Amino acid sequence: MSCLCLLLVAFVILCDHCHGGSGRSSEDHLLQRISSSKEGSSPLILEEPTQLVKTQWGEIRVLLSSPLLRKHNVGLGFITLRPRALLLPHYLDASFVFLVQQGSARIGWVDQQGELLRQDLSTGDVYAVAAGSLFYLLSTHEDEELEIYGLYDTSEAIDIESIKPFFIAGKSNLFSGFGTRLVSAAFKVSEEGVAEFLSQQPSKAIIPTSVDAFAQLTSHLPEAWSWKNVASFLLNKKMHGRAPRPLSLTSSKRSFANQNGCFASTGGKKLPVLRKSRLGVSFVNLKNGALLAPHWNPQAMVVGVVTNGTGRIQIAHPNGTNALNRRLEEGTIFVVPRYFPNCELSSRDAPLKFLGFTVSDEYHGHGQLPQFLIGKSSVLDKLDMETLALSFNMPEELVASVLGAQQDENIFSLLESESDM
Repeated sequence: MSCLCLLLVAFVILCDHCHGGSGRSSEDHLLQRISSSKEGSSPLILEEPTQLVKTQWGEIRVLLSSPLLRKHNVGLGFITLRPRALLLPHYLDASFVFLVQQGSARIGWVDQQGELLRQDLSTGDVYAVAAGSLFYLLSTHEDEELEIYGLYDTSEAIDIESIKPFFIAGKSNLFSGFGTRLVSAAFKVSEEGVAEFLSQQPSKAIIPTSVDAFAQLTSHLPEAWSWKNVASFLLNKKMHGRAPRPLSLTSSKRSFANQNGCFASTGGKKLPVLRKSRLGVSFVNLKNGALLAPHWNPQAMVVGVVTNGTGRIQIAHPNGTNALNRRLEEGTIFVVPRYFPNCELSSRDAPLKFLGFTVSDEYHGHGQLPQFLIGKSSVLDKLDMETLALSFNMPEELVASVLGAQQDENIFSLLESESDM
């Protein structure tokens, strides 16, 4: 294990010397902030989200204050709805890419052609709503709360440090921002009628639905296929009156799985709702005592949210020093800057599950998976042995024995290791 660590550190230092003469503006500032941070105050570990909306039927929490999130014009969003609760129709000044972490939902929204589209979502489904699109969410599970974790793209938001929801009904609805006389004239309804119309819903943002109302809302099936839709599908065009289907990270073919765990992502998937987005979603499930091998993401920063279990994350600086070595537990939110080598490991007595939201500076299609440094799919194995031997100043036989010692791919078991991570 010690030879392997020495080899990895030597490789990282070598890469840093190779890039020593290149220009580094904002990245230098980031490195200084990370290096000078004290234990417990690393900018790579984010604070807890704050409440944007809260009622007895659910809440919306957001996290936008982190300098790293602001730099990349993104923010985290967490939506919780009780069974049969309705998030009232509204639109946002930011697009929202999200995953259904728990429960089930029906989303309805008005597309650019002015059509109402509906889509049922289940646990593990990834979906997106464009900025300025009017939509609602209904929690459709009878017994389980709906939990949604997502990422806002605030690049076109009014204020990148806040999210602005514009609700059409309920307390503080957008119509209340106009004069009553104007709204009355526009609707061609008396001022008294308008006042009554806008005041009947005293709740804010999230409301319960009665048994009858819930049954009526769920009786509308997602739009059926038509011959026009079939023709559009065959021509690879958007289907008239039909919502794009979600991508399920739990039921679709995983990106990788072995006896030690698995991970899956939207990378490389042709997902219509993410076609024009610079955001992506992934999840990692590590069994007890497992390690997600050291790797880097060549295209995106990763914002991670631990959803279950305990473990640890380590992140390396380009100069071969440690940037972060921190315990992970449910609710921990962390950031891995683009290009930074990192690894995550689960506790010996508990698994570790976390979501990863990828953020590119521009749209890359999210087609490239992480580059691994150790294991059967290591990027080092793609280099010729002569170059590796010269780089590490070691005989080819020794380099080959070190790089070939790990027979597993991407996710390793550490249960037999006695070393302290």
